Amino acid sequence: MSTNQNLCLATVSGTLGKFKFDVITGMVVGCFYPVDDPPEKIDVDEYAKSYPNTPIQAGQTYDVLDLGYTTVSGSYETPTCYWRAERDYMVMHGELPY
Repeated sequence: MSTNQNLCLATVSGTLGKFKFDVITGMVVGCFYPVDDPPEKIDVDEYAKSYPNTPIQAGQTYDVLDLGYTTVSGSYETPTCYWRAERDYMVMHGELPY
């Protein structure tokens, strides 16, 4: 039996709700995201390549649009490019902290 005690968790938030994932492995923990094919693993490597100066941190909340992820069925959902451009603009103008 495994526990969440050794995990470093961050939260993903979207219009359909929230779920948590391990910041090291990207594995989603206890996802109750109400979609037919929910996220199973966040692509933490893709995020690190896109934001080399802003690592994913435990305890932070990330927008689901900003993350690539693999679903339970094995399909890959890419990050949303228009959201990333909007996010970068908001960070540059001090509207978001990172």
